[in-house]
Amino acid sequence: FPSHDKIFIYGMGGSGVVGRVLENFLFAFSDTQIIEAMAYSPALVFDQDVNTLCISYSGNTWETLDIFHQAVAAGIKPITMSHGGQLEQLSSAAGCTHIPLPQMLTPRSSLPVILGIVSGLLPQQIDAVRVSGMIRESVKFYQEHDFSDWVAFAAPLTLLHVWGVSNHTDGLAYRAVTQLNENARVLTAYALLPELAHNLIVGFEQGCGGQEVLVLETEYL
Repeated sequence: FPSHDKIFIYGMGGSGVVGRVLENFLFAFSDTQIIEAMAYSPALVFDQDVNTLCISYSGNTWETLDIFHQAVAAGIKPITMSHGGQLEQLSSAAGCTHIPLPQMLTPRSSLPVILGIVSGLLPQQIDAVRVSGMIRESVKFYQEHDFSDWVAFAAPLTLLHVWGVSNHTDGLAYRAVTQLNENARVLTAYALLPELAHNLIVGFEQGCGGQEVLVLETEYL
């Protein structure tokens, strides 16, 4: 990316989670601002001083294609990422930089690849020592906790709540929810502290039979 301090990342589902995760990382490690979006319209006016990135693993996500068209119409040439599809074709036609994604077992499993590529595009260096320590701890955690264990835990529940902390683990919490929803077919709800402590928590006073809460926290962010 050029040395602008703002990056607009647009994507839906697993393709958009990278924006939320990077937003958390850079909030702690860098002055670079990530503007992530999963909406019908961008939350900003397209600007030459904002790096724009459109991500769709399939290359055919219509919301992402629509944002791409809006950006090009505004004179912006976004960087795009996909595993083929219309996004690659449209990028070529518009003269935009396209980064091809490798074929993955599932689209959602492409998150580490996308995260690594986008991290390499950042205009500023982040604290590699802190990040590498966090990654090592994350790998250790997932080695000790198989995803199937979480699925078995959640399967008999009527609802699993996954809570994150704003500006810290909200991206990771959202990632967990999308993975449980789509890949494990588990009914899961997403909420963030501290806001949920002012409203959502009141609903639990009426009882929460068949429900459990999973809170994601980290000492690194």
